[in-house]
Amino acid sequence: MNLEQIRAHNALTATQNPDRRLRGEYVKKIPAMIIQNGLLGAIAFALGKKDNDYKNIFSAVLTHLSSDQIRLNLETQPEALEVFLEALAGESSAVLRAITTETLAYLNYLRRFVAKEE
Repeated sequence: MNLEQIRAHNALTATQNPDRRLRGEYVKKIPAMIIQNGLLGAIAFALGKKDNDYKNIFSAVLTHLSSDQIRLNLETQPEALEVFLEALAGESSAVLRAITTETLAYLNYLRRFVAKEE
C-alpha cells in the first residue's frame, strides 16, 4: 500500500470504531486550528475541553501515527494525548513539522469519511 492508501484505510477504520464517536463538525475545524495555532496548541485545546469530541479525533490521529507503516507516534499509546503532547514538545522542529504534515494529510481523509458516516 502507498501512503495515501494507508491514510484512507486508517481513516475509514477510525470512523467505523463504535467506541470512539467522531463528529464531522469537529473534524472539519481541526486543520484550521492546527494551521493557526500549531499542532501543540490544537492538542492543548482538545485536552482543555470537557467533552471528548476533540480528544476522540486526536486519539484517532495518534492511532494513525502509531500504525506500523507510519510510526510517528513518539512511542506513546493512542489514548495518551498528554504524554504525546509532552513528548512532541521536546522534539526538534523537523520532527514536529513531519508529524504536523502527516496529521493534516490524515485529517483530510478522516474528514471525507466522517462526512459520509453522518
